[in-house]
Amino acid sequence: MSAIDLIELIKDPDDPKRIIEDVFNENVRIYFKLKNRINQSIHDTALSDDNFVFWYLNNGITILCDECNYTPNSRSPLVDLVNLQIVNGGQTTHALFDAYLKDPDKIKDVLVLVRICETKKDYKIGERISETTNSQTPIRTRDLHSNDRIQRKLEEQFRSQGYYYERKKNQHQGCKKNKRLDNELLGQIYLAYYLNMPSEAKNQKQIVFGEKYDEIFDESIVTAKRMLHPYKLFLPLEAMKREIQSKKRRKEVIDEKSAFISRAVYHLLNVSKMIEVKEKIQLTNDRNVKSVLNKAIKLVGKIVNKESKRRGNLYTHDKFFKEINTNKLISDYVNKYYRDI
Repeated sequence: MSAIDLIELIKDPDDPKRIIEDVFNENVRIYFKLKNRINQSIHDTALSDDNFVFWYLNNGITILCDECNYTPNSRSPLVDLVNLQIVNGGQTTHALFDAYLKDPDKIKDVLVLVRICETKKDYKIGERISETTNSQTPIRTRDLHSNDRIQRKLEEQFRSQGYYYERKKNQHQGCKKNKRLDNELLGQIYLAYYLNMPSEAKNQKQIVFGEKYDEIFDESIVTAKRMLHPYKLFLPLEAMKREIQSKKRRKEVIDEKSAFISRAVYHLLNVSKMIEVKEKIQLTNDRNVKSVLNKAIKLVGKIVNKESKRRGNLYTHDKFFKEINTNKLISDYVNKYYRDI
């Protein structure tokens, strides 16, 4: 159906700039405005110059109703719906309405795929339709990007350097484990090292293929070589982390001065970059990598010691390195350190 017809169907007759929200009462999801990346994409596609392809790119909506009356065997029939409910496609409907308010003429070419289910007041089947159309196994955002040009390009670049870049989870399962590079993990490392967001890399990895995707996988900047640079630092840190965790499982004594490392891998990566820049160190050999990491561990260790004393029993490594404020706290400390020497 025409997007304009859909909008007329749900538009408040007393206030044309508002939607009759009652038609979404049976929808299990609420609308997240345009802050949601997917909703923004729906909105932008509707207002684009090639918006005539909208219905190819969108899953459409599902409408339940008590009755559906129309003249069969006719082209573009008028359909009379009794007590309609949009149970799937609320995000699409709201995004289209926002686009309509911005430029009503622009979306005249937009078509939407619509499925209408007449339930004859059978509320149980209506509930089941609402549930199943919203709970089928979702495609992860990572999977949606797996065939992007930049992902294929990186796969080729890593292959030329002897690595198997996994655009999809376990894509190269039969290959040597130490040669397989997961693109989500590399994205987290990139987020911590280049974008100065170590707490987010640790605790919000979903943004790698969400709001930070275009910044991490910027085709004009990112290369396999650029991604491998912080990976050199990550490997020994990850080895230290696993050793600490292994000792904990075996209930062995752990040096508390270095116990924080298992929770601070991404912050140590970020501090390592700062050290490289401040001291103009090139990671051309293992000796330089070790030197940078040792200094990063020493600096972060001092901050941990200071914060644990200040917070007392409220302090935990896990909580401290998840907090967003920790990013700035560590950055300020390292910058001050280099100003004072």
